[in-house]
Amino acid sequence: MKPMRKKLGLLVLGFLLFFNNICFVYAEDEDTLSSTSETTTTNDPLLLNASAAIVMDVKTGNILYEKNIHETYYPASITKILTLYLALNNLDANDMLTASSEDIDTVSRTSSHIAIDYDEELSAQDLEYAMMLASANDAANVLATGVSGDLTSFATLMNETCAALGCEDSNFTNANGLEDENHYTSAYDMALIMRALVQNDTAVEIMSTISYTMDTTNKQDENRVVANGFEMIKNTDFYDERVICGKNGYTPSAGYTSVAYAQYGNLEVVMVVLDEAEGDYRYTDLSTMMDYVFGEYKTVVVSASDVGTYTASISGEDVTFGLSTDFSILLPYSADESLLTYEFQATNLDSVESATALVNVYLDGDLLGSLSASLMNDSGSVESSSDSSVSTTSDATVEEEVDFQTALINNLIGLSLIDKLSLGVLIFVIGLKVFVYLRKLLTIS
Repeated sequence: MKPMRKKLGLLVLGFLLFFNNICFVYAEDEDTLSSTSETTTTNDPLLLNASAAIVMDVKTGNILYEKNIHETYYPASITKILTLYLALNNLDANDMLTASSEDIDTVSRTSSHIAIDYDEELSAQDLEYAMMLASANDAANVLATGVSGDLTSFATLMNETCAALGCEDSNFTNANGLEDENHYTSAYDMALIMRALVQNDTAVEIMSTISYTMDTTNKQDENRVVANGFEMIKNTDFYDERVICGKNGYTPSAGYTSVAYAQYGNLEVVMVVLDEAEGDYRYTDLSTMMDYVFGEYKTVVVSASDVGTYTASISGEDVTFGLSTDFSILLPYSADESLLTYEFQATNLDSVESATALVNVYLDGDLLGSLSASLMNDSGSVESSSDSSVSTTSDATVEEEVDFQTALINNLIGLSLIDKLSLGVLIFVIGLKVFVYLRKLLTIS
């Protein structure tokens, strides 16, 4: 009797493992199929109010949650994060800019503004705070003209910059987001822009400031005081300590929109919501997305020294490979990072010039992905010669991390929460039926 029971247990275990393998393949297939907005919306586990939304990991660019991320919508004032990005990259804080008639006349006084006067002279810093805290459309225009000379040229620069950042769906016609049927974007593109922006500490400082006092000007004898309109960083019902900064937008055509930057532990994310029907929905949706991603994922920083080095002999000469920098790994929250292991794989060892190496990264024996290793010199530093086969520039490092994390997500995350639960129930029911059937056979025998 005991041998039969042991066989029964093995049969059930093998059956469940077989279905686990089927689920793993299905997860990879779903990643391919879920790139369309229709599929994403159907399987949306969070049931957000926003028509489109995204959560993107800041360190790697991985998408941790998505809903209609390539559908186009009007952005409204979250356009200003791109204007801030360009202003910080092209102007010094103390640069003095003079408001032109075009800057002022193209902004309705019924929209957000700080009543800038013709030929008024303001510092770039004051204009940046006014634009981001008070959402001043006239301040955005003055910055745009200060960067490019006129508003049309600045719009051209906006689109060129978007393309350089990898944006796919946007067309910008103005610096402030006022309504224009040809001014549109996607959740994906806004996340890319926000991810680039928060790399700049000054941008984060501006956007996280609660209130700011501007200097007097040649046209304004009193100090203007501007206040931040983003509720999640202020003492309000929507305050959330995980949120570092954000920006809201609204027009009748765009609905309510928001971008935000948040952190929990080592995981930093940018979030976007578009086309909300109510202003408060922005905050509840952002909170829901944070609850989800911060409960599902974590970032582990791996030191290059922990990975170690690898030495190979080439024509009697020892050459050593290692990683040029520390790197981040995005893992499921429940994963045990102590089970991470690393293995060097060298190729093209015919000559020092052609030799290359990869570092394969494993979690509990399962391959997650690979990173390019660099050739080290005698002092243990990365070789900087131009003929090295591995680039050590920051751009290359970011690209390596993106490729690595994409491989990780495809292999470990896969299914949406609803699909995981559905498949879990299905596997349990089928397994139970098989168990009952085999137990009957055992009884008969």
